[in-house]
Amino acid sequence: MGINILATETLEAISIFTCLIFLVIASIQDFKTRTVHDLTWILMGTIGIILARLRYRFMPLKEFLFMEFIAVVIPGTIVLLLVLLKLIGEAELPAFICIAAFFPQVPSIAPGKYPWLFKTLTIALPTLTNMLFLLVIVMIIIMLSNLIRLLKGEESYFSQLNLSSFQKCMLIIGGILVDIDKVKQNPFYVPLLEVKENKICLREASFKIEDIENREELLSKLEKAGFKKVWVTIAIPLMPLITIGFLLSLFFDILLVAVELLRRIMMVV
Repeated sequence: MGINILATETLEAISIFTCLIFLVIASIQDFKTRTVHDLTWILMGTIGIILARLRYRFMPLKEFLFMEFIAVVIPGTIVLLLVLLKLIGEAELPAFICIAAFFPQVPSIAPGKYPWLFKTLTIALPTLTNMLFLLVIVMIIIMLSNLIRLLKGEESYFSQLNLSSFQKCMLIIGGILVDIDKVKQNPFYVPLLEVKENKICLREASFKIEDIENREELLSKLEKAGFKKVWVTIAIPLMPLITIGFLLSLFFDILLVAVELLRRIMMVV
């Protein structure tokens, strides 16, 4: 029995290391091109299932496949909903599916103290909540940076916009002010404004670089309208955040931490 337990723990360590290697490779690809090659996901998913089967080799095949199916469907459905809401891109969906394939349940060697129910679920779920938490931190940093810039005298690029107060708030939260020449040179800057019927309008929210039609013409019109700097959103590479979220998930789930913190505050009150 001791040998079997040791073998399982060793396989879990190998699985964690292998999964991490694939996530780092995907992060590098995402950072450089904002895309991840399909072959990366195919290899990651295939190896993940093989390693998972080796760890659960004493489980009947049908039971194992059902566990894998549930592990993939739950985070897959949540991520798909976030994609439909345009909160993240669909390119991140394969990452969570592959993580779920690697770990249909939280690894027993993970230092994190998860409740029993959560230990029976895929580690892709805490990876997702941790990634979203990191994304919120990035957005807060962007917002604070914008507020500092506006206070330093760049409010002219804000006040001249004929936008509603809500739209201006959206610019502060999700956009940054960049020299138009830099925007022309960097394809990962997604312009948030456009000129329509001689009016400056807010483009329909989109995180996809490929959704921009006639990019050069769009920037040319903004430049002719007198904009030396334009509001853009960065095509944030989410794979690095997912990789960090995966590492953090071995120790904790930020959602569970927040719930526990709220519970303790309510007990004190």
